[in-house]
Amino acid sequence: MKRRLLLLAVASLISAPVSAAAETPTVAGWGSNYHYDLGAGYRSSISAVPLFVQGLSGVKQVAIGGGSGFAVLENGTLDAWGGNDSGQLGNGTKGKSPRPQPVPGLTEITAVAVAGEHVLALRANGHVYAWGGDTYGELGNGTTCKGKENCALWQTTPIEVAGITTAVSVATGGATDAVILRNGSVEAWGENLHGEIGDGTFVEKTSPTVIKGLNNVKQVAIGGQPTLGGHALALLSNGTVESWGGVLHQGIGNVTGEGTATPTPVPGLGNVVQVSAGWTDSDALLANGTLLSWGENIEGELGHRSTETCGQRRVPCSRKPTPVPGSYTSVSASGFEYTAAVSDRHVYTWGRNRFGNLGNGSTAPTPTPTPVAGLGNVLQAVAGEWHAAAITSSPPVAPSFEVQGGPQSVTATWSLSSPTPWAVSWRKMPASRQEKGGWSKRLFLSPSAGSWTVNGLVPGQQYEVKLGSSVSREVIAIGTATSAAAQATSPREATSSEAAGLAVPLVDTSPSQTGAPAAEREPKPKEEPSPAGTVPERGCAAAQVNGVGPECHAERQSLCPEGSCSSNPPL
Repeated sequence: MKRRLLLLAVASLISAPVSAAAETPTVAGWGSNYHYDLGAGYRSSISAVPLFVQGLSGVKQVAIGGGSGFAVLENGTLDAWGGNDSGQLGNGTKGKSPRPQPVPGLTEITAVAVAGEHVLALRANGHVYAWGGDTYGELGNGTTCKGKENCALWQTTPIEVAGITTAVSVATGGATDAVILRNGSVEAWGENLHGEIGDGTFVEKTSPTVIKGLNNVKQVAIGGQPTLGGHALALLSNGTVESWGGVLHQGIGNVTGEGTATPTPVPGLGNVVQVSAGWTDSDALLANGTLLSWGENIEGELGHRSTETCGQRRVPCSRKPTPVPGSYTSVSASGFEYTAAVSDRHVYTWGRNRFGNLGNGSTAPTPTPTPVAGLGNVLQAVAGEWHAAAITSSPPVAPSFEVQGGPQSVTATWSLSSPTPWAVSWRKMPASRQEKGGWSKRLFLSPSAGSWTVNGLVPGQQYEVKLGSSVSREVIAIGTATSAAAQATSPREATSSEAAGLAVPLVDTSPSQTGAPAAEREPKPKEEPSPAGTVPERGCAAAQVNGVGPECHAERQSLCPEGSCSSNPPL
């Protein structure tokens, strides 16, 4: 899987609380949101503060990775959302999902694990199911692309991993998978570039392979990146830890500085209750709440100051487990050079922060534990490659931007704020993620606007609506137009918009009487005059009619009355 470079932009996303209190645990996420990673109903480049996953309740476990999210619910079903380039949402398609949707056919699920763009799910009967990408044999069904990134091999619905009938735990990392069996042994498969399968070889395995000599295992954690290999940790029932795999980033805790393809004890560890492995580092949580970390520390991912240097690059590191300030109840280091941990029912993060994945409102790296903004009552926290999530019993909040379908229409509503005009546009949902164009010409609305409707659309078709301003980065959400016989928009909603003085221009895209039927051609937007006293016709800023003075963007010069626009930069 190719690592995708995502556009950096901090979105000012302000959410409004829902009046009803949460009855059961739900999920909040932060960081990259390019693929609807956060399940908030819309996508953006990033969110540096938590957004609630929409429509989730009764969550027992959450797992994230590859731009996607998964939640095991109390009724034993599995919900999924976000990116779906390799079919990792398990719904038989490769289309993204802005909100959680059930993974069809799965019941009695007790645990889920995700890494890269593939997923493992554990059923109560000990059977394991896999789906998503299969570049390195990570589905465990005997197939593989042998590491070829342009190989079109994926599974869009869950399939059972043959030969696994007594599993009690599943783990994924990079393109490597492992299961713990009822007898305490471990079987693994997938990428094996650095010996991370632990069978003494460096050969890719496309079906479950026993790790000899590893017994009485309580937990396995795998850290890595597809195509780049990784390392693994095993927590034994006696509280000690063994590690194996690459030593490229010192994550195996081997003070000799050498990797190993078979499990080897991590010196000095005892009374461990949880382990976690990231791409460049590892963590061990002790029974007394002490958190120990080791590995590379270029981005501050260890949470403490390093006094050593490692490798030919002589980068900061710790070869042996070293305490992180604070006391913790759980930890997740599976992100890309950052860590999340729970302390006193709050999430603390540290390390790399390129996509706002530390959740502290910024994109600057932080070398010491820092609380995630505005999130409490946390039960579990997880770190994915570029975004993080937490299960919380705090009341959920409504999405700050969403698109709802109506009769041959979609309506966007938002509770965001901007001192400059909003720019909105729409397009038919592209059939392929490679399709970049197709957006309508942007319409500019008053800063006080809070909704916008596109009419004359094709029933049953999905549409994307994009919103942004010069100070608030773009967000995108999906809505599906319904048939004309569907229930009309609530009069109360229309009245409240008018009472608030919001600009709600209607874009009528119905074909002419002599043209083709709406279902046979893609309509083009046609701007209509805005309500009096809000946004002037032809897209000029509200500031002109409110006495503040002319204020238009240069790209709209031709739309505004002569001489009324300034040379402000375009949105």
